[in-house]
Amino acid sequence: MRGRIVISIVMGILLAIGWFFVGVPYSLIIGIITGIFCAVPYLGLVGLPAAILLLILHQGTLPDAEQTGLFMCLLLPTIVFVVVQLIEGYVLTPAIAGKATNLDPVSILVAVLAGATLLGVYGMLLAIPIAACGKILLLEIVRPKVRDWVEGRAVDPLPIDRE
Repeated sequence: MRGRIVISIVMGILLAIGWFFVGVPYSLIIGIITGIFCAVPYLGLVGLPAAILLLILHQGTLPDAEQTGLFMCLLLPTIVFVVVQLIEGYVLTPAIAGKATNLDPVSILVAVLAGATLLGVYGMLLAIPIAACGKILLLEIVRPKVRDWVEGRAVDPLPIDRE
């Protein structure tokens, strides 16, 4: 949970900075609120229409020479949002969640993709904790038993009589 909060804070800061550079008014407030919403997958999307609407409304207060078209008002905040989402998905989540769970980034990406495929949004939320528990079970329970069996200290679980 702490990892998800850190990711949300970083996403809020990145969104605020990006929207500031494309000219969205109140970008700090909207970015931070959207970052908070990003703690739940797909809920952060609610901040994008607000940023677009504020940019369109702000264009009406500018002189004609400084106004951009409607297409740019739709495109620029969307590009910022997509870039931040890509950074979150491919950099922040694997790095931060990996440190919290001792899983490597590839394992996290595979777990999240598998969770999303199996259970959708709930699967994405549960994927990393389940993968971390699975790793602990394998390392703490299964691996020692297999090692004992290979080294001859444990009874063969499937004895085969060779005649």
